[in-house]
Amino acid sequence: MRRLILTSICLLFSSFIFADMESDSIFRVMYKTLEKRDFYVAQKENKIEALKNMLQTPNIEPRQKYEVNRSLYQEYRSFVTDSAIMYANRNLLIANELKNAAWQAETELRLVDLYSVAGMYIDAFYLLSHLDKKILSDHLLSDYYEICQSLYDQYTYGNIEAALYKEKKNLYRDSLLTTLNPNINHYKIVFAEKLYDNKQFDEAKALLLSIFDNSSADTHEKAIVAYCIARIYKDEKDYANAKKYCAISVIADTKNAIKENASLRMMANLFYDVGNVKEASQFIALSLEDALFCKARFRSIELSEIFPIIDVAYKDLIISQKNKMSKYLIAIGILAFFLILAILYVYKQLKLIKASRQKLSGFNKKLTALNEELQTMNSQLKTANQNLAEANHVKEEYIGHFLNLCSSYIDKLDEYRRSLNKTQKVEELYQKLRSTEFLQKEIKSLYDQFDKVFVGLYPDFVHEINELLLPEERIMPKHNELLTPELRVYALIRLGITDNAQIADFLRYSMSTIYNYRTKMRNKAIARDQFEEMVKSIGNFKNDL
Repeated sequence: MRRLILTSICLLFSSFIFADMESDSIFRVMYKTLEKRDFYVAQKENKIEALKNMLQTPNIEPRQKYEVNRSLYQEYRSFVTDSAIMYANRNLLIANELKNAAWQAETELRLVDLYSVAGMYIDAFYLLSHLDKKILSDHLLSDYYEICQSLYDQYTYGNIEAALYKEKKNLYRDSLLTTLNPNINHYKIVFAEKLYDNKQFDEAKALLLSIFDNSSADTHEKAIVAYCIARIYKDEKDYANAKKYCAISVIADTKNAIKENASLRMMANLFYDVGNVKEASQFIALSLEDALFCKARFRSIELSEIFPIIDVAYKDLIISQKNKMSKYLIAIGILAFFLILAILYVYKQLKLIKASRQKLSGFNKKLTALNEELQTMNSQLKTANQNLAEANHVKEEYIGHFLNLCSSYIDKLDEYRRSLNKTQKVEELYQKLRSTEFLQKEIKSLYDQFDKVFVGLYPDFVHEINELLLPEERIMPKHNELLTPELRVYALIRLGITDNAQIADFLRYSMSTIYNYRTKMRNKAIARDQFEEMVKSIGNFKNDL
């Protein structure tokens, strides 16, 4: 049944689009988390089972057993109340046997809390009346005031003397605030609740949001804070934010396997308030399931008021939908009848048209074939024209620069000859002839000229070749250069020079260096096998140089 409910929730919302993208993301997380409810419950049960195994330790001392039982009823407190009460009673027996008054007081205080959750108010008030709070530590005294506040808060629900018990609840809350450190979240949450009860919504919301913004993990405290924020937004009729924070509370409660929760019930209320009865019905069913699992009588009483309302509204919705469906089926039947008549008429017309279509079919096939051939020839001609135009332009550009370079080199050689002719000392002349500085300078000038002309022809070459590489392998030339050695190799390939020997002669590298450059670049490519072919088709040359 629960799997059916969860499945229907997920299917129901799979196509629902939220205006706020952040809320949409949070709701997606919530639905995925609800799908894993059984997983989180299993995690909780495994943790509890590990604690139970500790009780089987040979020769375990009463103090150790007391600590394990304490951990067990803390784990069970918001999970299965009956089990929590059982382990608390076991600790009470241990405390009585050891005549440890502090343990007795602590365990009785925990039992008051558990009886309150279970709706056993007579037992809770009985224990509370016999509890000696003078022997409680400072920490337990804070717990005492908080448990009393919670007990009277729950007891006011549906009670004819609600005002009296609410006043007592407020008094215990004020006492609790005096025992807590004002800098801790616990104090701020309790104080925010007081502000909320006094209708100081803005102050309460600001305080709770400051706590929420500083919390990251999906803890039970975060669930409580998010629930309180959602409650304020609900009272302010801001249902978008109310659902957002309530969803966060549902996520945290589900991940912590908190069965004694109020977030699912509030989510049902929020959907009901905005008219989404179907969604409200799904969430109220999950909330009731949790309350019954936990045996939290107080939550069951809360649900007993809203559940019939949502259930009746959902049944009315189903009846309304069935009535609409019946009307739609009648309308569809009438439309189907006329559709059949229309189909018969169209069928007769198609028979008449079929004969003429067959005559035209032959002509159309021939015309289509001719059009395809013409398109293919046009495409090939266009490609050939583009390639020819590019080749001519590249040839013209490089011939011009080649002539300029030749003329420049002749002038430089003549100048170099003159400088050598002026050298009178043989040793100085020998040093100049042995130096490669002139050669290296001219080689660098040649490469700079090549880079300048190439980038002028293909201004987007570096960008487009980087698009062919993996993002982390992309190459960026330095500030004072246009092409790196690797890019220069592939610039030559783009110009149609693919032979390693020719590339090595031009760049004055060894054959192995050129091979390594090409191999490394292919390894960096997204499509390794097609990389060089794709480089050859990079970009359009610039026509207005």
